[in-house]
Amino acid sequence: QGDPWNKASIHVPRGRGRVYNIREVAAAAGTSVATISRALQRPQVVAPATLRRVLAVIEKLGYIPSAQPKMLRTARTNVIVALVPDISNPFFSEIIRGIEQIAHEHGYSVLLGDTQNSRDRETVYAQLLATRQADGIITLLPHLPSIAAVGRLPWEIVAASVPYGLLCTAVLMGKHIDKAPFDKPLGIRTLPVVLGERRARAATVGLMVAFYVTVVVCVAVRALPWPALLCLGALPQLVQAWKAFGRPKPDEPPAGFPVWPLWFAAVAFVHTRRAGSLLVLGLIIAAVADIR
Repeated sequence: QGDPWNKASIHVPRGRGRVYNIREVAAAAGTSVATISRALQRPQVVAPATLRRVLAVIEKLGYIPSAQPKMLRTARTNVIVALVPDISNPFFSEIIRGIEQIAHEHGYSVLLGDTQNSRDRETVYAQLLATRQADGIITLLPHLPSIAAVGRLPWEIVAASVPYGLLCTAVLMGKHIDKAPFDKPLGIRTLPVVLGERRARAATVGLMVAFYVTVVVCVAVRALPWPALLCLGALPQLVQAWKAFGRPKPDEPPAGFPVWPLWFAAVAFVHTRRAGSLLVLGLIIAAVADIR
C-alpha cells in the first residue's frame, strides 16, 4: 500500500521555483500552522508520526523558515557588527578571525564594518544597533563610536560600565600613589599628591569596595545578569588588598617581587585581575545560557 510518509505521496502546490510559506507547508502536510511551528521550534512535543510527515514536506518543498518571527519574539537578530579602522592591517584580520569563530560557535553572524577611519562610516554602522538590525557592536577603533550615532546611550549600558571602570581606576590610583614621591618634587599634582598618601590609599580601597556594591546594584536593577555576582568570589582578594593598602609601602620589596618600586599598583592589579576575570566569566555564562 506504500508508505504514507513517503515524500512521493505528498501533494506539492504548483509553481516551479516558488518560495513556499508556512500556510502552504501546513496544507501540504495536512496539519495546522501551529503544528508546523511546533515541529520547527519544539519537535519533542510533536507526535513522531506527525513530525516525520512535517519534516518530509519541508524537505520536499525546500521550505526555509523566516527568521523575522523569531526576531520579533526575542528582539534578537543574531548579528554582531565588528568595527575596524583598516581591514588591510593584518593585526585586525587576526582579531576578526577570532571574533568570527567565537560568534559562529554561539549562533551569531558577524557584519564587518571597515570604517577606513571615517566618522561618517562609523555613524552608518552604529545606526544598525539603533534600528535593531544588530544585537551589538564590537569595536576595535581607538575610540567609541559617537553616541549621537545611535540617538541615545541606554542607562543600562552606562550603569553596567561603572563596575569595571572602578577596578581600572583603582589600579591607576595605586600607580600614582607609588609615583607620588617622584611627582611631588616636580610639581605634578596627581590626585594622590593632592590628597596625601594616607587618604589616597583609603580612596583606592573605597574604589575596590564600590566595585562590588555597584555590581550588586546593577544586578538588582537588571542592568547586569545575575551570574555577574560570580565576581563576589574575589572578596578574599579584596581583604588582602585592603590589608596592604592599610599600611605604608615597605622599604624593601619582598623576595622575587617583579615590579618594584611599584607596590600599591601591583596590589590593586592582582585584585582587579581576579575580580574582573570573575565578572567577565559571569557575563559569558549569562550570554551562553541566555540569562538576562
